Amino acid sequence: MEPLDIHIQQKKKANRITLAHTAIAAGLGFAPFPLLDAASILGIQVWMLGRLARTYDLPFKKNLAKSIIGTLVGNIGSIGAVKLIPGLGSVLGGGMVAVSAGAATYGLGKLFTQHFSQGGTLLSFDPVKSQEYFRQLYEEGKATVKELKAQQDDFEEVHNQALASTSALKQANEELKATIASLQNQLEQSKKDRKYAVAALQEKKRRRLGWFWLLLFLIAMTFGLGGLYRAGYLNNRIFSNRVSKESMEGAAIAGPEAAEQGKTNVDTQAGAGADTTAATAVAPDTSAAILAGPTAAEMNFTPGSTEAVMADYLSAVDASFPKSFTLEKAQYEEGIVTLAPEAEQQIANIATLLENYPAATFRIFGHIDQMGGKAANQQAGRNRARLIQEILKQNGVERRRISATYLEKPAPPDGKRRAEIEVEKRE
Repeated sequence: MEPLDIHIQQKKKANRITLAHTAIAAGLGFAPFPLLDAASILGIQVWMLGRLARTYDLPFKKNLAKSIIGTLVGNIGSIGAVKLIPGLGSVLGGGMVAVSAGAATYGLGKLFTQHFSQGGTLLSFDPVKSQEYFRQLYEEGKATVKELKAQQDDFEEVHNQALASTSALKQANEELKATIASLQNQLEQSKKDRKYAVAALQEKKRRRLGWFWLLLFLIAMTFGLGGLYRAGYLNNRIFSNRVSKESMEGAAIAGPEAAEQGKTNVDTQAGAGADTTAATAVAPDTSAAILAGPTAAEMNFTPGSTEAVMADYLSAVDASFPKSFTLEKAQYEEGIVTLAPEAEQQIANIATLLENYPAATFRIFGHIDQMGGKAANQQAGRNRARLIQEILKQNGVERRRISATYLEKPAPPDGKRRAEIEVEKRE
């Protein structure tokens, strides 16, 4: 999947999460308890930020999220206090909190979706600078809950229906618990029955296939003798014995002189066979390739580039592994994960090179950031490695051959972060 497609999918999921939590927060605003709804709404907003962080593979700290929400949404509790007014306060306060809670939740979701999609984290978020933009999103969020404001006259009925639904849910929950307990008992019994059935089947297989071990032994012996024959151990010995026997039989018919001559011929042939065998053992194997794979020149790689250096190193028969190479075109600004087109082309060239070494495995290291917290910095490096891993996969490299992680390295003079590829083994 292309990085743009990944970004679009993350954005769609984040929008669904925002709308779902906006609806929940607005619904809780109708609760008649002045302090309970404020705490519940805060919990829903923290829950939403946690889900958004996981959508973008970012670290999440609940206490930090609460602090940010408290800075941005400081007026929810004061609106909820209107419910303390007897009579009208319960109805009016509920409507105000519903609209305010829904709009605030909507604004938080939109604000952090934009922040996370640009590579930001909770640690790098500045709530003071974001106040004005949050107010705009807050006003925009009021439109999404305007239908709730039109139903202020029916708040009491909705509350009663909610209580009735809660009672029904409790009853359904009890019935569900009973059903689950019954299913668990059935599952346990099924496991026992299966265990007995498997044991019986294994015993039956052992009785019926006992002869199979003898067949395997005979097959192994056949392959072993075949291997010795192909290696020449049996050929030379059988040939020598056969020549010796024929020569001795001819000598017995022709007389003592022929017998002596036959013996001499046998010795000569045996010696020649021995010399041939020795020569075969000593002679170098000239069928082996000089290079293990194509060179950079054969693949038309730019001299001095990472892919060219990798190609020449991997093609050397005596190259040692593991070996690391720095992707000089994969450069990242602080807090940024995306790659330039020339970097993606370089990674595609490396994928083409690795097609010539199907047994090779390797690791991708993304350099971490220096400005944020430790967890956020490490996650940035891990995300950079995963992006390169995904590009290699899109260019035909199997995922099982790639692992991705982060690497802690000091920033170079230009301040840009980079990535490395380590070839763990060639074959």
